[in-house]
Amino acid sequence: MPFSEEDVQRMIEQAVAIAVAPLLARIAELEAQLAQNSRNSSKPPSSDGLKKPPAKPRNTQSLRKPSGKSSGGQRGHPGTTLKPTDTPDHLQTHLPPACCDACQSTLPDATLAQTRQVFDLPPVTLEVTEHQVFATRCTCGKVHRGVFPPEVNHPVQYGPGILALAVHLTHHHMMPLKRTCDLLNDLYGSRLSQATILAARDRVGVKLKETMGPQICQGLLASEVLHADETGMRAGGKLHWVHVAATEALTWLKAHTKRGAEAMNEIGLLPAYQGMCVHDCLPGYFGFGFTDVICNAHLVRELVCCHEVHHQPWAKQLKNLMWTALAEVKQTGQPLHPPRLSRYQNRYDKLLAKGEALNPEPPKTGKRGRMKRTKAGNLLIRLRKHRDAIWRFSTVWGVPFTNNTAEQAVRMPKVKQKIAGCFRTRDGLDKFCLIRSCLSTMIKQQINPLQGITDTLSGKQITLKLA
Repeated sequence: MPFSEEDVQRMIEQAVAIAVAPLLARIAELEAQLAQNSRNSSKPPSSDGLKKPPAKPRNTQSLRKPSGKSSGGQRGHPGTTLKPTDTPDHLQTHLPPACCDACQSTLPDATLAQTRQVFDLPPVTLEVTEHQVFATRCTCGKVHRGVFPPEVNHPVQYGPGILALAVHLTHHHMMPLKRTCDLLNDLYGSRLSQATILAARDRVGVKLKETMGPQICQGLLASEVLHADETGMRAGGKLHWVHVAATEALTWLKAHTKRGAEAMNEIGLLPAYQGMCVHDCLPGYFGFGFTDVICNAHLVRELVCCHEVHHQPWAKQLKNLMWTALAEVKQTGQPLHPPRLSRYQNRYDKLLAKGEALNPEPPKTGKRGRMKRTKAGNLLIRLRKHRDAIWRFSTVWGVPFTNNTAEQAVRMPKVKQKIAGCFRTRDGLDKFCLIRSCLSTMIKQQINPLQGITDTLSGKQITLKLA
């Protein structure tokens, strides 16, 4: 049976549509990748480059909402204005001339008219303490000698103060070794070698592992809410992952060659934790004994991408719904009552249904493995599958909306890598994670980190508040 001209034209159009459809999908996927930035994906702000985002009238690009407060110090803020002291260290007098410059008469004794004070650093140099051991001989012939303090075990050595400062600069202020040596030379006129700083780091690490390490693990396991995350770090030319577990008072960092559940089981801590763990929905976190809580900041960024890049209105409506629920929880100071929670979750389910209608299941190809879905499709699956974990902030008081505590803990290791480059060895990364865990915990516990390292080198133990 011959085909009509209309049939031929229709078959050509169908063939073209079938051939072009994958290309259009690929183009849309590549355009979405180019449109990703730190506010609509998990990419870091440093990847945004110097190009400013397009301005929107009466709308900010940030996900943060304005507080309504004016800039600067708020009413009641104590301030830190420099005030004069009643006990200055030095006095400089500035007297008037002995004679009047108008009539040449001798002037009487001057009285104090006004004072001004200048706060500045004194000349700084290292203090050298010489330890002298004396000996004496008894009439019976036995010789008695004094004993050096146990920490003085070399003919010439650096004390705990300057060694603590070197470790503080490299592990808290993230300075490279060479710049740390240069700075100490500029400040004190003494050039420590890089090997000396590394030896001091090793001493601090050993002592902190024995004293603070067990306390941190004990406190984290006893906490009601724990934040977990991971970030990539390079050591010895290979990719490693720094895993973090943190609370408002404690920080714990540990490096591993892998990222998922296998690494978490080998590292420990998370498998033994029984509270509520906030994480970013990485599959490796599921299956342990704790209660899952999903970081909604990650979801909000993906919803922004779905709305602004893929032009799907349900995503913006869902984002606004979650912000509204969070505002209500903060305003009332308690979890949502069951009727209110049911109302929010019903609306949540309806918006998911709208999204699923726009992102249907891809046709089965007969190939093995998971079917490839769009980013919006994968997001909808997570939103549907983990609904209870996503809404945990509204059902249990004290559960946070975001995973910012863990994000802040991994930020400083990334700063270290950005400033000083990758670690030469895995051992260096492990020691950095240990010391950085303790320094971050000291700051959270309002312990001066420099003083804490000095005390550690001096043999003093730091006791943490775990409750």
